[in-house]
Amino acid sequence: KNDPIFQHVSMTYGGPWNVPPPPAESETNGNQRRRLQQAENAESDIDSDSDTEKVIIDEESQIEVIAMENGRNDHTFKFGDDSNGYDDNVNQWHCYIFEFANADQLVTKQELWNDYTFKISAIFDNFEMESGHDFVRVYINSQYKHTFTGKLESAQQVTYRVDFSFLNQWREEDIPSFEICYNIITDNSVNGKGFDVTTKIEYENPEIVSWSGNNQCFVQTPTWRNPSRWDGSCGIGVATKKIAKCDANKLQHLEVNRVKPGTVLTSGDQQQKELEARGKPGKTGTVLTSGDQQQKELEASGLYRGVCTVGEEQKSYCNLKDCGDAAVPMDSKEIKSNPKLKYHFNGHGRIDPTFPDPFTVQRSTNIAIDIGEMIKELKAMRDSIEKEYSDDENSDVRVLKNAVQQHSKMDDSRIRLGLKLARSLILGDTFHVVFTGSSNTAGHDNLFMSTYPMQLQSILRPLWKKIGYKGAAFQVSDRGVGGAIGTDALAWCIPEICGGNAEKIDVVFWESIMNDAGSEASMKHTMENHIRNALSMFGGTYNGNLANRPVWHAVIAGAQQNYPNSFEPGKGKPIYSGYKDLIEQYSDYGAGIIEFNPALGMNPMKASKPDVWSDEHFYVTWHPGPVGHRIYAEIIAYEYLNAVLTVLEDVHKTVVDLARDLNMTAIAHPVVEMLDLLQDAAAIAHPVVEMLDLLQDAPYKAGLPPSGKAKKCGPACSDAVHSTCMLGFNPKDDVYEVSNFVVAANGWTYKNVAGNPQPISKLDGGQASIDTKFGFAGNRDSGQLVLSVHIAAHSNKLLLVEKPYADWGGLNDVLKKMDRWFTAEIVAVKQIDEEVEEGKAEQLIGTKLKCETRDKHLWMRDINTFGCLLKFEYAGKYHLALTVDTKEDIPICVLAAF
Repeated sequence: KNDPIFQHVSMTYGGPWNVPPPPAESETNGNQRRRLQQAENAESDIDSDSDTEKVIIDEESQIEVIAMENGRNDHTFKFGDDSNGYDDNVNQWHCYIFEFANADQLVTKQELWNDYTFKISAIFDNFEMESGHDFVRVYINSQYKHTFTGKLESAQQVTYRVDFSFLNQWREEDIPSFEICYNIITDNSVNGKGFDVTTKIEYENPEIVSWSGNNQCFVQTPTWRNPSRWDGSCGIGVATKKIAKCDANKLQHLEVNRVKPGTVLTSGDQQQKELEARGKPGKTGTVLTSGDQQQKELEASGLYRGVCTVGEEQKSYCNLKDCGDAAVPMDSKEIKSNPKLKYHFNGHGRIDPTFPDPFTVQRSTNIAIDIGEMIKELKAMRDSIEKEYSDDENSDVRVLKNAVQQHSKMDDSRIRLGLKLARSLILGDTFHVVFTGSSNTAGHDNLFMSTYPMQLQSILRPLWKKIGYKGAAFQVSDRGVGGAIGTDALAWCIPEICGGNAEKIDVVFWESIMNDAGSEASMKHTMENHIRNALSMFGGTYNGNLANRPVWHAVIAGAQQNYPNSFEPGKGKPIYSGYKDLIEQYSDYGAGIIEFNPALGMNPMKASKPDVWSDEHFYVTWHPGPVGHRIYAEIIAYEYLNAVLTVLEDVHKTVVDLARDLNMTAIAHPVVEMLDLLQDAAAIAHPVVEMLDLLQDAPYKAGLPPSGKAKKCGPACSDAVHSTCMLGFNPKDDVYEVSNFVVAANGWTYKNVAGNPQPISKLDGGQASIDTKFGFAGNRDSGQLVLSVHIAAHSNKLLLVEKPYADWGGLNDVLKKMDRWFTAEIVAVKQIDEEVEEGKAEQLIGTKLKCETRDKHLWMRDINTFGCLLKFEYAGKYHLALTVDTKEDIPICVLAAF
């Protein structure tokens, strides 16, 4: 309370909030709301200093909110206890919001304000949860960032810093804020003791803290195969600074010590001085007790309000120099040895990001909705893309238009896409696109920021930040995994790869046609499962209230030789047969399928203008180069811009007409007044929900087609609700990291099987693709690899141990005989999720499972090309021991239960 800065920085806690389980879609047609509920008998605050907080009950949700008074900078809650552990089937949220109101007016030296940093920390202690099955997700500003599961041997801390560049984004009339949330998830069996988590805010005063390092942008010198694609002279790097020195004298005057019970006060004691400074001196010689009011006050205010810790480091992404318009180094030995590289080297010709961090959501801070301005800016962006393809004789706008395949449900697909895009802009929400696919999508042979998913983000992210209502953002996640991995390996794991159980996703892309290579098995059995798992991801809701079903888009990558050779009608290619016959059926279930095939726009130009449209300009190998990726990105952006403009122009007319009738010229309070306009000035009790009703997804059939009516996956179709994938592939939702589920590794070794050694995601100056493959490798001498696996009730009760990954076709001869050398044994039954006779669990222990090869109903002959399929008698949780009888090391990377 004595610190002037904290007079204007507030910290508010809300929770615990429980999310009830989702209702059956068959009963609600996919539109049922789930409302957060206050936890019963919840002890949300274990601190005793009640004089520093105020409890508020939110009238609408009946959720307890604790507002920390000025000077309070930390709060602790406990989940579970040492004696009884924690409850099963929990889905609980705890959130904190920090608001910064005019803090810049209270610093000692105004010229130093730009150098202040606020340090926000989450400290997990005494952490013990069932590894893999029970976990905590940490969200920063509504974006999923961290996962904690298993047992932590010591306290773990995650720290974020809020600096001037973050606070300066807000409009002058608004209050900058920062949010951190914890989502606790537990399953229906086996638990641990739980955990404590303390959330706190501190600040680092530049008069006290001295940082070392010049904070310059560092980019690694490329290694491995990377020197043939870039030289490190441009692109996204890392800026690093470290606390080198603290001014101890100044820091001492800001520090307030906590007094431990049993302390004997002396007149010269610093703790006694603190009591005297607060006007409540304790008598010299007094032994303080834990119940002493003076002790409570010191504990409550025992903050390090100005902190400095030598050695702490801060890293951030930075832009060394734009690559797209930089001169190509023609004297490079790489270009001299391979002249075609002059079109691709160093990301030449790409669209560079305006914000260097590829992974952090950038949100709008606009405090008003201006649909007219949105339409104007969206048209300007669309027209600028169109101009690239129509401003001279060497280009043609049909490159953009012909690349989007038409089908009987295309109008439905476009309106679904347009509604989602418009909703994000008007409601201030994230529009999140996730790309799955092969090395084309992952960006092999390219800088990661040159990939078409990242260039799509570079096009639309700054636009959403500029024109959207507060909170609006355009986010792209590139989850492509390269190498010999096709739909048969990825389809089972879409929620885990996409993060769709943790975040709202609006679009899921498929791009695996090259790796599928026309595989009949893939087209018959796994393509439909890719769609089913994408549509049923249960993280896709607005705060657990209104359903948000993702739509499904596809990219057909590759040059595809020289066809079609003209834009004449009927000269194109048909929609890919892997899903062509699924469009009608799944459109009824809200899939909104769109296929993008860039070759349909590029190849006619190649035939008519070979000097400027030949493959060497756009493909570095079979992979696109940076300009090829740019064309892919602009084709997608062009379609998205047209879709959102169609919806906004319809909405805009309604708003303008009503505004004129009501004599309103401005929307001062956008959410309420916008609703007034759209509802003809009717009373709005719950404006956010009613706005959602206005722009919610177009109606669709609930659930998914039953297995009996599925075309290409029955009778073993999968979906996100009744399946779990444990995998060592990256990127993914880290909850499902395969090592989280290992009970005993014995002689098996966790290792990196394949991946570029300089991924941009490591934040160390690398710029390469982020897809890596890890797994547990073992042979006949390694013993058992024991994993905890959950076979869901109402599932097929199948576990697919995917064909071990071997880069560049290694181990092929061995892998063909997987059913001969691979075995699995149930070594423990933790729970059976069905009614069974007494003693059945014990009887199952020791059961050996072999690869299923004889059941004709499960298309075993086909699925054996995907791996080894194990069939369980009962749903439940098991410890499963895997063994291999090979002299070669076999990497187990992915297991999918469905």
